[in-house]
Amino acid sequence: MSNSRELTAMGMALALAACGGIASGGGGGGGSPDGGEGSQKPAISSFTASPTTVAPGSASTLSWAVSGATSLSIDPGVGTVTGTSKSVSPTTTTTYTLTAGNGAGNATAKATVTVAAVPSILSFTSSPSVVVPGGSSTLSWTVSGATTLSIDQGVGAVAGTSKSVSPGSTTTYTLSAGNAYGTTTATTTVTVSAGGGADVTVAVDTGSNVRAISPFVYGYNGATAAESPPGTTWLRLGGNRWTAYNWETNYSNAGSDYLYENDTYMGSPSDGPGDAAVPSVADAKANGLGLCVTIPIQGWVAKDASGPVSLTSTLTDHFLQTVAKKGAPFSNPPVTTDAYVYQDEFAWFLSTHWSGAALPLHLMLDNEPDLWSATHAEIQRAQLTYAALLSQSIASSGAIKDAVPSALVFGPVSYGWAGYVNLQGAPDSAQLGDFLNYYLSQMGQASATQGRRLLDVLDLHFYSEATGCGTRVTVDNNSDCVVAARVQAPRSLWDPTYVETSWITQDSTNNAAIALIPRMLGKIAANYPGTLLSVSEYNHGGGDHISGAVAQADTLGIFGREGMYAGSYWPLLSNNAWGAGAWLCYRNYDGAGTSFGDTSVAAGTSDIAHLSAFASVDQASPDRVVVVLVHRPTLNGSSLDLNSRTVSVQVTHGKALTKARSWQLTSASPVQNGVATPQRLPDATVAGNQITLTLPALSVTTLELTP
Repeated sequence: MSNSRELTAMGMALALAACGGIASGGGGGGGSPDGGEGSQKPAISSFTASPTTVAPGSASTLSWAVSGATSLSIDPGVGTVTGTSKSVSPTTTTTYTLTAGNGAGNATAKATVTVAAVPSILSFTSSPSVVVPGGSSTLSWTVSGATTLSIDQGVGAVAGTSKSVSPGSTTTYTLSAGNAYGTTTATTTVTVSAGGGADVTVAVDTGSNVRAISPFVYGYNGATAAESPPGTTWLRLGGNRWTAYNWETNYSNAGSDYLYENDTYMGSPSDGPGDAAVPSVADAKANGLGLCVTIPIQGWVAKDASGPVSLTSTLTDHFLQTVAKKGAPFSNPPVTTDAYVYQDEFAWFLSTHWSGAALPLHLMLDNEPDLWSATHAEIQRAQLTYAALLSQSIASSGAIKDAVPSALVFGPVSYGWAGYVNLQGAPDSAQLGDFLNYYLSQMGQASATQGRRLLDVLDLHFYSEATGCGTRVTVDNNSDCVVAARVQAPRSLWDPTYVETSWITQDSTNNAAIALIPRMLGKIAANYPGTLLSVSEYNHGGGDHISGAVAQADTLGIFGREGMYAGSYWPLLSNNAWGAGAWLCYRNYDGAGTSFGDTSVAAGTSDIAHLSAFASVDQASPDRVVVVLVHRPTLNGSSLDLNSRTVSVQVTHGKALTKARSWQLTSASPVQNGVATPQRLPDATVAGNQITLTLPALSVTTLELTP
């Protein structure tokens, strides 16, 4: 974590082969003019694609001129070819490699077919999504690749990223984004309701905005289920200690966290290889949890437990090189007498322990590389460049995929905003621009060249930089001003109408909303489509206070609704009872194993500043509708407005819902086994799929409606 405002950068572009006519030697050289079959390698005088840009699934013709070849093949996915051309229909941008061979060797050349997709609509929202008659709502969108934008219902052509509307009745708006390759549409509904006199109206529609919730959004940075909040679904093994972790012997280095010390904090040689991970693998498998393990890729890992290490000592005195690919058969136990520690062998070792698990193995490319030169100055002696990190990432991911093809790879595990923008002041940011755009595009190009995906999940860390009265919300401070800012802070994950008070909005976004998830999905769509999104460390503060539970419950709902692949909370305080309590509002809210559904559906609120609403159904029980209501106060002058509010929940569903059960987490809830626990409320009356509740300020309410 850092409050740094440094926004400079460094790096260099990965050189890629040009699209046509550039031959390179392979299998012992190539490309010289043919002087007789078998005596000289073949020559490729041209290899081109026409057209070079196609719509998804459309055809391009690969053509070549070759002399002296006895065999021709094209990768990926084409195989042996004859003649002088071949039609291909790639679904994603693909670099094809033509290999021409004879008895003297091979020559190769490359041609790229760019797949220009129809536009992507990453988000289309209305805020508020419920209005009183005569009220207005802001329609906001995040779109990639569009040349035209329009909204129906009388709005017409639009530009920019938002438009205000004032519907006379409940209206569903359709956004159409078009380009030369087609049109994409998305809808959002603005509900017009008087609310029956309630302070806030919530409109739930189980047939709208239907999206599966990833099972990994309820994650925690903990080693075992017992160390994590009840209901945790995903464990992540990461943090600063992992960058210099030697899995063969378990030695590690504390970095700047403690004297740059080599020690046995993560285990000793006698514990057996990979002991920092093996117990967690077993625990996750036994409890049916997802698991993510960090693979050190920085280049050096601890080779002893010698204590504090001088930042100017010779690296080989206390460290061993970690190499992406072993290039030899793996062994268990690993060989510890050579001078190297192999990343692919660690991945393979983990996969042997994970074997039999129903869930995929998640492997992370180190931890917060943007901060290596500070947190691990004992091994990162110079500031990291874009190019260096990219090269390491491509090599490590490729080696991991060779060893464990089914593993999902996460990267770059960036620490925070300045890391996203310029790798925390990398020297060549001015040359190469936005770091995440660069990283995604270059990983995408490398994947196309290799014919396989090298990055499965874009992974970031996000510790809120929002402040209340000048104090950051993540510090140990529960004053009214900080609490008011903390409970609003999760809106920066998604809300295009919310601008937090922070150095990010003041210095980097030109006082515009952060809207982190749609912002990052936009980068993915533009640079490496199909990549998933994860936030493997985050916190909004207040783990020991009801405001921390409110912020965390809001975050868990946002992650599920917005389509995140994974998320894992990092506890900042030893007392995390209230932060942990948020899990119970979604996971085992009744104490009998009942949870929020696995499918998110539309839930709009007429007062987003005071109330968030999240709704779900479940594939196994489609008529069980669960709604989580997060009630947060704002400031009234310099004090929190702690007034209760009446909330009318109106549900559109295919069946009449007649039964209601509810549980509520407030500051008065008991702490049981170190976790703040929601309490059952009296059953309420449901009439016409509508129910009215009174919610205290700073509360999280789970409402279950059934026929």
